[in-house]
Amino acid sequence: MSKRNRSLIQLRDLCVDYKKLRVIDGLDLYVNRGEIVALMGPNGAGKSTVLKAIFGLVPVSGGSVHWQKNRVRPRPDEMLSRGAVYVPQGKAVFGGLTVEENLEIGGLSLKNKQEKKQRIADIISLFPILKENRKTPARRLSGGEQQILAIGRGLMTRPRLLLLDEPSIGLAPKIIKEVFAQIKEINNRFATAVLLVEHNIRSAMSIADRVYILKQGQVAYEGKNNQINNPILKEIFLGEG
Repeated sequence: MSKRNRSLIQLRDLCVDYKKLRVIDGLDLYVNRGEIVALMGPNGAGKSTVLKAIFGLVPVSGGSVHWQKNRVRPRPDEMLSRGAVYVPQGKAVFGGLTVEENLEIGGLSLKNKQEKKQRIADIISLFPILKENRKTPARRLSGGEQQILAIGRGLMTRPRLLLLDEPSIGLAPKIIKEVFAQIKEINNRFATAVLLVEHNIRSAMSIADRVYILKQGQVAYEGKNNQINNPILKEIFLGEG
């Protein structure tokens, strides 16, 4: 079976327009079950738009999105029901609610109260910093702690695909290392596939199985992370070579 036949999500010739501007232009991309894929590129390359298109937050103007080989029309409710969760950049938490209440919101679709309680316990055990602060309002957490909480809330539905948009933004280097270690732990423990948009090249490549590099809405490079070298990065990011 080919790698693409094992794909969880696949984009074929995807196009996305903002007004009259084509932001994504004929993009092909896939993520296999249980795989971590990093999506990198210069500012304005269309990285975050790819995640939003998959989750149905921006309309697709051309091409197609396939979930386990079946073509879908992405909408947030539809993608959630299939097992995809989108975690936007910027530590998107409910500041006035406690850590535990934020996690409960992530599990609103769960009807079984005992199951919801167990999942909260599982996530808190995965992230010790959340356990220490479970009754603390989210606004009192540090930037890194809020980012971990946002990821933890996304895990409440036990997603098969986690769409992470710039999880390191605004974080100190030490915290970035901890956040990426947690992302890898999530992948290992739950076999959750991850499509990760990230400007921190070293951090992204430290956990990714494969890498896509975008330039002007198109795939400029695709390969395993150990195949990416400095000449490739300089050519795409700096226009050198």
